[in-house]
Amino acid sequence: MEQELPLRLKAMELAMKKLDEEGLFALNQARNSVCILVEVMPPEKINTNIAFRLNNRSSIV
Repeated sequence: MEQELPLRLKAMELAMKKLDEEGLFALNQARNSVCILVEVMPPEKINTNIAFRLNNRSSIV
């Protein structure tokens, strides 16, 4: 589990990043009005780190 979870989170983050690069999250709306997340529950600090990597820091409230 300790090795599997980081690998799966990285795969999900990479998939979301690729979709973002293809413009999926900018369809019918400005990209800066969309926040992309990959999270684990219960919440952990890694959620914030991933959010910062996937989004413009100024768009995250």
